[in-house]
Amino acid sequence: MLVTAARNEEDFIELTIRSVVAQSVKPQMWVIVSDRSVDGTDEIVRSYAKTYGFIQFVRNDTQRERNTAAKVEAIRLGIKALGETEYAYIGNLDADISFGETYFETLLQHFEKDNKLGVIGGRIFLTDQRGGMIEDYGSTDSVAGAIQFFRRDCFNQIGGYQPIAGGMEDGVAEITARYHGWKTRSFKGLPVIHHRELGTVGRSIYRARFTEGLTEYVVGYSFTYHAIRAFSRLFERPFLIGTVLVLSGYIWGLLSRQPKVVANPIVRFMRREQMTRLFAFLLGKRLHKFMGTDEAQ
Repeated sequence: MLVTAARNEEDFIELTIRSVVAQSVKPQMWVIVSDRSVDGTDEIVRSYAKTYGFIQFVRNDTQRERNTAAKVEAIRLGIKALGETEYAYIGNLDADISFGETYFETLLQHFEKDNKLGVIGGRIFLTDQRGGMIEDYGSTDSVAGAIQFFRRDCFNQIGGYQPIAGGMEDGVAEITARYHGWKTRSFKGLPVIHHRELGTVGRSIYRARFTEGLTEYVVGYSFTYHAIRAFSRLFERPFLIGTVLVLSGYIWGLLSRQPKVVANPIVRFMRREQMTRLFAFLLGKRLHKFMGTDEAQ
């Protein structure tokens, strides 16, 4: 099963749809929720739904601020549309990605080989200004939110995605999965092209960086881990100011006493993971081990 929340994605959604309909193993059902789109998104989805019976179009006109909490609500609406349909796996798929024809088939093979895998996906590649592809080097123990696929038992146990206004619902989902003993893994041999810069949908990159810092505070990141993550982004656009904004967001959340949104046991588990990476760094491991960006496998 697949669920996609899309808003004003006419520039990219056809790339995603073409990737899905070309799969060697197609989804039993794919619910695409148009979240108040005002461009040509609805027409594109409807045209493909007429041809491919497994695509179901849902329109969401609920009026709310467009943020990642709204995205989670759209995903929940898509899951509701699945009704009583039986399924073993469910995927959250963004509407601005593309991938190879055996992507789903390979994911299913990984699930079937290891029944402790709870959240899996491919490896994200971003497009640069010259049309080249740059891998987004994240930990192989982490799966980008744009392509998270869940074993249904895992998804149900963690309560699905939790609405967090500033984002990180995907990160909280996989941390919660590991807290409950599930494995989370992204696979080097499964490249996925993300056609839009991560975290900037509907907002400027400056606001995105500030919100990133604030969100890391409200989900419970330790300040030490947060600060080193922020400084590691000195050479990412918008360079120095981006790091300043990320730090400012966290500090503003601290000073204004923003309420935490993640349960304390999971926060403690998350911080233990962060300290493990810190100790690995202090013992002479490579910096990307500390940052959770281990060798791609």
